[in-house]
Amino acid sequence: AELVGRHAERCLAAGGPPLRIIEIGAGTGGCSAHVFARLQACGGVAEYRYTDVSPAFLQHATRHYADICSALQTALFDIERPPAEQGIETGAYDLVIACNVLH
Repeated sequence: AELVGRHAERCLAAGGPPLRIIEIGAGTGGCSAHVFARLQACGGVAEYRYTDVSPAFLQHATRHYADICSALQTALFDIERPPAEQGIETGAYDLVIACNVLH
């Protein structure tokens, strides 16, 4: 979370556009919650795409994190399938987070 926050701050300080972040396999948001807390302090996020293979986790994210991350968007995403087939634009994100999910 600290690395993400510092990166966002550096990009903003350099006059860059707000970041687009995608998290793969976000689950219940164990990692996301820390990132959201850190990003609240610096802002600078245009989109935080919270993805998982389970619709239940996406509903969880909306219920628990939409109020603390205004840039939150959720999407079903199975990393074993091509992103474009699932509506995930390749090359469009500044940062990819995959915490304990890629095996």
